[in-house]
Amino acid sequence: MDAVVTYRDEWLKVRFLLADDHNLPHQDIKAVSISQNKQKTREVLHKRGLQCLRFEVGRLKDLERICGDIGFPVFIKPKIGIRSEWGRRIDSMSDLKKYVTDVKKYSCISKGQFIVEEFLDGHEVDCDIVLWNGELLYAKTSDNFPVNRPFGLWCYSR
Repeated sequence: MDAVVTYRDEWLKVRFLLADDHNLPHQDIKAVSISQNKQKTREVLHKRGLQCLRFEVGRLKDLERICGDIGFPVFIKPKIGIRSEWGRRIDSMSDLKKYVTDVKKYSCISKGQFIVEEFLDGHEVDCDIVLWNGELLYAKTSDNFPVNRPFGLWCYSR
C-alpha cells in the first residue's frame, strides 16, 4: 500500500488512523479535528490574520438572541457537520422558528451547537489545495454557482 485517500470528510479520522498504522504520509490528527469543527477553523483563520464573517456559536435556545445580535439575514449551520447538512439562510424570526422546529426532530443535531454568521451573498466556491512539507503541490478554485436549493442558500420564506 502506497497511500490512503478519501474524499469524504467523515472518513478523515479513519484515513489518518490507517495511514498512521502503515507509516504512510498523512495529516496531523489535530489538523483533521480543527478542519472538521467550523468554530475552531474560524478561530485559527482569525488568529492567522485572515478576515472572517461575524459569527457566534450557541445552542438552539440561544439562536433567537444571536440572530438579533447579528441581524437578518443570517446563515445557520451545525458547528460540526458535513455537506452543508442543516445549513440554511434565515431571513426572519419566522424562518428561524421553522428551522428550530425542524431541527428538533433530529436529536443528534438539535443537541449540538450551531454557528450563526452574517449572510454573505454571492457565488459559492471551493478552494482545494495540497501542501507537502510547506510546498504547494496543487491548487484549484471551483465556482459552484448557482447553489441548488435546498442545499446551502435555501430559505424557508421563499
